[in-house]
Amino acid sequence: MPNYTNSNLSTEMRGNILRRSLWILPILLATIWLMGRFYSMEIAQEQELLESLEYQSSLSRLEIARQRMDTVLSDLFFLNHVASYVWVDGVLSPHEQGYIENFFRSFIENKVYYDQIRIIDMFGQEFIHIEKRDGSSVIVPPHKRDKSSEEHCFNHSIKLERNQVYLSPLNPHLNYEEMEGSLKPLLHIATPIFAGNNTKIGVLIINYLARDLLDTLYSSSAMGNIMLLNKDGFWLESSNQEIEKEIQTQKNRTRNFFTLYPEEAKTIYSQKQGQVKSSDGLFTFVTIGPLDSMALTQEARDYEWKIVSMIPASMLEWREEAIKNRFRTLLGIVVLILSVAIFLFIVEYERRQKIHVHLKEKTLELERVNMALNAMVKKTERDAMIDPLTELWNRRYMIKRLHEEDARIQHTQGSASIAVIDLGNFKKINDTYGHARGDRALVQIAAILREGLRQTDYVARTGGDEFLIYFADLSLTKAKKIMERLYNRIMQHRFAGANSPIFADYGIAHCPSDADSLEETVKVADSRMYAFKVNRKKHTADTGK
Repeated sequence: MPNYTNSNLSTEMRGNILRRSLWILPILLATIWLMGRFYSMEIAQEQELLESLEYQSSLSRLEIARQRMDTVLSDLFFLNHVASYVWVDGVLSPHEQGYIENFFRSFIENKVYYDQIRIIDMFGQEFIHIEKRDGSSVIVPPHKRDKSSEEHCFNHSIKLERNQVYLSPLNPHLNYEEMEGSLKPLLHIATPIFAGNNTKIGVLIINYLARDLLDTLYSSSAMGNIMLLNKDGFWLESSNQEIEKEIQTQKNRTRNFFTLYPEEAKTIYSQKQGQVKSSDGLFTFVTIGPLDSMALTQEARDYEWKIVSMIPASMLEWREEAIKNRFRTLLGIVVLILSVAIFLFIVEYERRQKIHVHLKEKTLELERVNMALNAMVKKTERDAMIDPLTELWNRRYMIKRLHEEDARIQHTQGSASIAVIDLGNFKKINDTYGHARGDRALVQIAAILREGLRQTDYVARTGGDEFLIYFADLSLTKAKKIMERLYNRIMQHRFAGANSPIFADYGIAHCPSDADSLEETVKVADSRMYAFKVNRKKHTADTGK
């Protein structure tokens, strides 16, 4: 055994460390390069995912707004239909007016997002006025109803034709009502009422509490600040607290979206929907005309709402910095782990090689044992399905096979014939010549049956002197011809030197002609076998043969 001095040992250790370093260095460089590529891909994927999520959220908010406004529109026309149906000839009796008032009151009671329902006649006089007070609907008495001929909403909606709708702008500085120290955003939605003779008789106006819509929009998922803008770029609503405070206090009317984000506003107001990324952040926007599908007044069509979600640049930079820090940490961990792992791999290489060779030998040995066990299992399984005397399939296998074939026939709409055989005169052979000769006779009969059948047919010994044959996809006529040949061969054969013949009494049935399932087909074949046996015995007794 070589004897190393301390100097030689130190030289060898330094050489090993140098060689390991040469192994580790290129791997570490490749790892750093790959991590850099992964970092670039992660940044790109994160940005793409963020843009996609924001865009899908914007489309979701657009669909929410449309669905909500469609519901409001449906309610408007429903109430219009009720009023037109009762107010048939343009003259409304006190009883009819009371009916409409009670109906409207019941309706608004169950709708939390409606504030008022009014009907104004052609002269601008309110004669039905239902409103919410302290959570309950009340009918405003006649002496408290307004003369509304000068009302902006009435003046526009009275000019409309049938099925046209007037929608007031959602303006936080004009259409908001002060309630309990806060602003209550409202939308006035109106449509004319026509009598049965197609005469315009008044206007139906609903006050819709837009807070319901705005809260629904803000409840949808979004990472950025959500803003609702009118056509002039003024905020109608915002999740930004500073902007919302301006809306509530109606201060700084000169500042709007155009003044804060002029370049982004050009793109947003020139397109229906999309995304803009700038130095200020990521802007995702959609455009909604609250009642896009309806015939609106020109004034209502002159404005649109812009739903804008803004992720500030600071948040985007924070997300990118978070990814960068995560990758830096991950890179340090990966480099450390790789360095330690490669070093240990080199040190332990020979020992691992020996373990590998040993494991390979053991694996080959286990594979040989496993193959032998599998062969024994297959032989055991086959022996469990084979009749040991005749080497035909046994009853257990045939029952399993018939279940499988039954499923195949039901699935493919196929067919099959089944023959049941009971050996007549076999008991006489056993009693006269002994069971040993009887067993040899059974072996010879099994051989005759195997030779006379097709490769696709199955024959099984199901009892002492009972057999069952399964003819796959074979008609009853062809199966009968095969059975006649087998019957004659068995009857003409002299088994075990006996002079007495053995009769292969049989019955045949066809599935699905005779029965819907193979189990029932076996029963039919069995009953026919017994009928065959009775006829054969009668014929033998009559002829003496």
